[in-house]
Amino acid sequence: DAFVKNAVLDNTTSEFVTSSSGINFSQAFSTENGNGVYELASTLAKSKPIYYFRGSVTNNNVIYNGFCWKMVRTTELGGIRMIYNGIPTNGECISNRWATTINFYKSTSKDENGNYTYSLNEDSNHPTLENTLSFNNSYAYQNGHSSESQSFNALYNIPADSYDYSKYGYMYKATTDNQLNSDVKNVLDLWYQEYLNGKDSLIEDSIYCNDRETLTNEELAEINEAGTSLVYFKPYYRLYKGTPSLNCRSIDSFTVNIANGNGKLTYPIGLLTSDDLILAGNSNNAAFYDFYLSTFVGNDFGGGAQYWLMSPQLANNSSYKEFIYSPGNSLRITDVVDRDTSYGVRPVISLKESVQYTKGTGELTDPYIVKE
Repeated sequence: DAFVKNAVLDNTTSEFVTSSSGINFSQAFSTENGNGVYELASTLAKSKPIYYFRGSVTNNNVIYNGFCWKMVRTTELGGIRMIYNGIPTNGECISNRWATTINFYKSTSKDENGNYTYSLNEDSNHPTLENTLSFNNSYAYQNGHSSESQSFNALYNIPADSYDYSKYGYMYKATTDNQLNSDVKNVLDLWYQEYLNGKDSLIEDSIYCNDRETLTNEELAEINEAGTSLVYFKPYYRLYKGTPSLNCRSIDSFTVNIANGNGKLTYPIGLLTSDDLILAGNSNNAAFYDFYLSTFVGNDFGGGAQYWLMSPQLANNSSYKEFIYSPGNSLRITDVVDRDTSYGVRPVISLKESVQYTKGTGELTDPYIVKE
């Protein structure tokens, strides 16, 4: 209620939206294209419509369980989705923006299940290069085939010998079988287990959408990719068309309990999606620094912490490309098999609708304090 009461519909003219048709999501936020709190018009008929922050808002800061968070939007269950934003200092959330990603170390060997293991860096106020996940010395591709065939931000990996990259149907089936944890899921589970497990009675088991649905021939034509040998995924189509959506197929709706989604998560934690970033004011057509999910630091272009999103973009016979957020830049994609690919992780959780706060205005210097 602290922010929903100020929301306006996003499909009509309002104080910071000049178009009679509402926000144009193919363009970045502005004082003419959405800057504040909005109700997602496409969810009006649902029992729990979605409300979201957009632009350079400053009153969405929260302290919960000893960490700073930024509220992003509400969920399909009515809860509040939040992204990790560092560690508070003297009750305030003004932190070094490099410190908005969690820190961990990756081992050079695997456990008995064939997975790489991680340990957390306790000194989270001083991020080091270990706060990024990369594929250095871990993933080898030869002749279009992968020795491990893992996609980073898909919550589950593609089994190593289950498909040939040239046979996209097999790749797609293997991907959606959800058989193996990805690196990022292992890291998120480790972080949740260390800092939230047993203290999570206020955390909601809502959907984290890892949308791996592929485009139809008609949709490929719409994005000028008719006849392509590439496999494009729906998040890219929605970015291209400026039509963000929070709808998600059941197989891609990751939850802990089967009653809410696919029941494939160990803990109720995930990442933001490219759709979340578009709603929040990012786009593929502009470079800017002051929207609330930015981690921009200094005056150099792109300076700050880059972080992974949960949405795939495309696949070909030798790679699998994912969305990331790059500070001071627009939504970007990266090739996860690039041996130099290395970006940060910002955990995302959702608090239950019933959660209350004890004090605060939501500003960085006066964040909402969750009643625990």
